[in-house]
Amino acid sequence: MYKIQIFQEVLSAVADETEVEQEKILSGCKQEEVVDARSLLIRLMKDKGLYPVQISKISGLNSRSVTQFLLGFTERINSRKILRINYERLKSKLGIA
Repeated sequence: MYKIQIFQEVLSAVADETEVEQEKILSGCKQEEVVDARSLLIRLMKDKGLYPVQISKISGLNSRSVTQFLLGFTERINSRKILRINYERLKSKLGIA
């Protein structure tokens, strides 16, 4: 699967699961639910095999931000039960082991 197809598939799944619009996920919005959705997008793209630099280029997000989201993801899902539930559902939906 091409990188852009992976991105579109994951973005669509995250938007559906979190009920956050795709445009908001990719924006600079700092609302907690949007930041959580953005972190899901980044982590799931990594889980699908993309490198942080590729994620940054495809999503238009800053490379440093992508790295920070990945480094802080475990702490984020440990402190937010709904985020952990969303993550597990999305992994299943996207066929990630």
